[in-house]
Amino acid sequence: MKKTVVWENNEFFGLENMELSNTDHKINIESSVISFANKYPYKLNYRISLDNNWIVRQIAIEINNLNTSLHVSSNGKGQWFDEKGNDLPHLDGAIDIDLSCTPFTNSLPINRSKWIQNVPLIFEMVFISVPDLTLKKVDQHYTLIDEKP
Repeated sequence: MKKTVVWENNEFFGLENMELSNTDHKINIESSVISFANKYPYKLNYRISLDNNWIVRQIAIEINNLNTSLHVSSNGKGQWFDEKGNDLPHLDGAIDIDLSCTPFTNSLPINRSKWIQNVPLIFEMVFISVPDLTLKKVDQHYTLIDEKP
């Protein structure tokens, strides 16, 4: 199954075109984001591999016009590795990612979790800042406010 989604950023100029495909064993996301950072345009391409439980196993990001990239992987249990396989201990415990330029990555814990209305859940996330592609672990709070029919 393959789905295509397009987002428009209403805060400042930005568009995203994302394709999600899933098989029996994994979910793959390929996307392009066009936006501005500090009044400088960029086009970011990212690929995310998830297991069927919506847990990140790998993310690759390229910003060609800024000549920068990032490739990290996870064992799915809160341990992260750079593209050479080196451990990234400052990210230990985080399961999810939050890529700052897209709303999609916020859906990862949403799709995986069981929700009770008005009961907040806290997730440890690897926050990836765009366009500098720095990584840091943060806590994010999510709450189901209303269930749509």
